[in-house]
Amino acid sequence: MERILAPQLFDVIRERFGQMADVLTYTSFFYGGAVRDVLAGIPLQGDLDIAVSHGPGEITAIRNNIKKYAADWEARPEKPAFGNYGEDHPSLIDGMEEYQFKGRLTQIMVSSCLKGDAIEKALNIVKQVDIVCCGVALDCWGYVYEMVPGAITHCRERVLVYNTEQQYHQNGQKSQRYLSRIHKLRERGWKLLG
Repeated sequence: MERILAPQLFDVIRERFGQMADVLTYTSFFYGGAVRDVLAGIPLQGDLDIAVSHGPGEITAIRNNIKKYAADWEARPEKPAFGNYGEDHPSLIDGMEEYQFKGRLTQIMVSSCLKGDAIEKALNIVKQVDIVCCGVALDCWGYVYEMVPGAITHCRERVLVYNTEQQYHQNGQKSQRYLSRIHKLRERGWKLLG
């Protein structure tokens, strides 16, 4: 697993998501599209995803940090559906919470993984992304972790490759969610390989 120090990523995340950039605990991570786009040097457009391990203390710590640092963000009143995560990865996510502020969305994904320490449990979500370049995570100290081999390079080169190593890979079958995301990213200038 490659790890690089890049605390400047928080500045870019803070520009779009404000104080939500300050809510991470030492066992939670920003991951996916926001980290991917910052590494690629392109403007953030989507939501902010946070991976947290399974355990009551982990999600409580994030909730407390949101109250402390991002009090303007409101929990979505309805219980969010698992949506595409639930359809594509039925046993990957144990729970999900959403917070919104001025049209921006933060999603907290609670890992269902029960093996390893709290950090390994949270990072298990990041290993299971469908596109290699999304397999990156940012911790509270500014370290970026490459959880899928080649992810950092793919971000920097803005290339898209299907993650065949994910646990939920369905014998070459690509989900509708994957196809939709590939289309969206290609419209933003990313190149599809393979």
